[in-house]
Amino acid sequence: MRVIPFQATLLGEIHLPYSADSPGLARARFTSWVGETHPAAFTVQLVVSELVTNSVRHSDPGARPSIGARLFAYGEYFRLEVTDSGSAYSAPHIALPPGVFENSTDESGRGLALVDRVSAAWGVRTTRNPRGCLVWSHIAVTGE
Repeated sequence: MRVIPFQATLLGEIHLPYSADSPGLARARFTSWVGETHPAAFTVQLVVSELVTNSVRHSDPGARPSIGARLFAYGEYFRLEVTDSGSAYSAPHIALPPGVFENSTDESGRGLALVDRVSAAWGVRTTRNPRGCLVWSHIAVTGE
C-alpha cells in the first residue's frame, strides 16, 4: 500500500472483480461512504463508475486479481483512486479530441472526457508490486 503524500482520511476501500457488475458495485459502495444526499454524491458516482468501467473494459487482468477503488477526504476535495493491472496496449487517455465530445454519436470514448470535465484535477500513474495503473480524480466536496 502506498503512502498518500497529503493529510487525508481514508473513507473506504473496495476490491472488485473484472466484471460488468463492478461499476454498479463501486457506485453503491462509494455512495454509502459519501451519503446519498451529499452535494458531491452524483459526481462521485459518475467518476467512480467511469473509472471502474475503464478498468473492466481496457485493463489486462493478470498481475492483479481485482480492481482496487479507494475514496479519501482531504480539505475541500474527495480523492478517488482506481487501481488495475493496466494494459499492454495503451495508457488511459481522453479518446475524443476537443470539440468532438459534444457532437459525437459514438457509444464509447467519453469516460475520461467526463472525468476531466467534472474533476478539479485527475491523472494517471504507473504502480509497482504488482505492476499496474492508478487513475485518480479530485472532486470538490461542494459538488461544483
